[in-house]
Amino acid sequence: MTSERQKKIELDYLLAIALDEGLSEEQNQRVNELLGDPKLRRHYFRFLGITTALRRIEWEQLVFNPTIENPGVLDNELWEDLARHEKSAPAIWMEKPAKKSVGPVLMGIGEPKPERRISKFSIYTLLFSAAAALLFVAMLLFSPVHPTVATLTNSINAEWEGKLLKSGDGIRMQRYQLVRGLAEITLDSGAVVIVEAPSDFELLSKESMFLERGKLTANIGSSEIGFSVITQTAKFIDIGTEFGVRVYKTGVSQLHVFDGEVLLSAADSKKNKVSVFQGQAKQVNLDKSVSIIRSKEYGFVRQSEFDCRVRAEAGSSYNRWLAYSHQLRRDPALVAYYTFEKSPDDPATLLNAAPATLGRLTGQLGGNDDPQTKPTWVQGRWPQKDALAFEREKKQFVTVPDDPALRITGDITLAVWVNSADPTGRGMGQIVSCREKDKINYLFRYNNNSENPAKRGSLLFGRYEKLRDDHVVTTKQASYVPDTWRHLVVTHDNRIVKFYVDGELLETKRHVFEQEPVKADLLIGWEKNYVDRLSRNMFQGKMDEIAIFNRTLSDGEVLQLYENTKP
Repeated sequence: MTSERQKKIELDYLLAIALDEGLSEEQNQRVNELLGDPKLRRHYFRFLGITTALRRIEWEQLVFNPTIENPGVLDNELWEDLARHEKSAPAIWMEKPAKKSVGPVLMGIGEPKPERRISKFSIYTLLFSAAAALLFVAMLLFSPVHPTVATLTNSINAEWEGKLLKSGDGIRMQRYQLVRGLAEITLDSGAVVIVEAPSDFELLSKESMFLERGKLTANIGSSEIGFSVITQTAKFIDIGTEFGVRVYKTGVSQLHVFDGEVLLSAADSKKNKVSVFQGQAKQVNLDKSVSIIRSKEYGFVRQSEFDCRVRAEAGSSYNRWLAYSHQLRRDPALVAYYTFEKSPDDPATLLNAAPATLGRLTGQLGGNDDPQTKPTWVQGRWPQKDALAFEREKKQFVTVPDDPALRITGDITLAVWVNSADPTGRGMGQIVSCREKDKINYLFRYNNNSENPAKRGSLLFGRYEKLRDDHVVTTKQASYVPDTWRHLVVTHDNRIVKFYVDGELLETKRHVFEQEPVKADLLIGWEKNYVDRLSRNMFQGKMDEIAIFNRTLSDGEVLQLYENTKP
């Protein structure tokens, strides 16, 4: 049979669970069974009295002296003080009154026991510990300690520390740890928060939450909500907006405003709140100072990306690409990124989506002197997506004006999707080129238009500083399939050139190259050399999505790029 001491230990264990994360239905039933024991019940009510008295002191502090920081007898400073005093407190002697001897002392019976040394702060610590535990137990049993203030509306590969949560579950006013994946939480106020793992957070109400560490984005949409995110160093109050908050392990917190306005106030600061507007970002340091930082829109998973990931999980290949496109933009080595999506405002331009050069490196379709040199917008890899069709006979091309970011002569990766419907296999040709006459920063070509049948289907990569025939050409041919999208990638670390087709390594070549960058436009669809727009080098077919990195992607990264962007 379970002893009284074992029952008491079991009760203490269950109460500890209740304080930490809440009891299951089975555990709650067991607590009720244990409290059916009169001795355990008397023990419970005895400590409950102490708890009530301590709680009254805390309430009086809040009501009659509200200026006190961290009011209450159960704050962290109190426990730290108790711990320090426990180590240094002088011991006190507790004498036990001697009993009168009734008869002769035999075999030690009746001998006085040795005096016991007891620390006065050990008693206080015990009382405070028991009182604190019973305070929260009383709140748990007699009032709604952790009310539900939000709903887990969706998640992607989410794993929670010590919890099993699924879509539709209520989120309570308590601490949560997201150790993997993404979680979309809709608060009862209407605010939608996307939390990225790893993150530790706590909902404080339907209109506020505390972020201990990690990243989140909040999408409010209405200025009437007044949603707040609190960190160790700051408080961010929205007034109808979308913003991101990041808290590092050190406690430093950052605010990035994507839309609208957010009010920022450093913790314990007596200064007025600072307004942070769309496109701006601020960092609150440990000393509560506020500094301006660069806004990183793609440093956070926003609502649009989250929705794409949800649809991708359901099997949409187009949304798989959209979601990965957001992820790709987080690579700091991404210099230029042309997604080939037609601009509704200016269809004669090819927009660059790389965050590092956003607002620059815009391509111009064709030449101003000849409208027929503009390639045509057509359907891309999916019905929802655009691409450009180039006609060689019309000498169609795209020009990106010279920019220092494009003058890459170090490590480089070029990636592109191409398609040709030419049944003769004579389609495609020059893809990208960045050269000024005989000085070439880089160029990449698909040799299906070659007059030499032996070279037809090969890939060509060129880099040199004076005119000579040392292009790097694959001896293996990339198989040609009419009207089929192919993914072509070339990498070069100034020593080794690697060619890839549809994620697989086609061939490796040695090519040593060292050169100072030269000023040159980036040309898409043709190569500028001694003769302007040689027709035999012009591109024939469709082109979709070009990515240029100033680093070499690994074999695994190239395969991942293909798998996540293939139709």
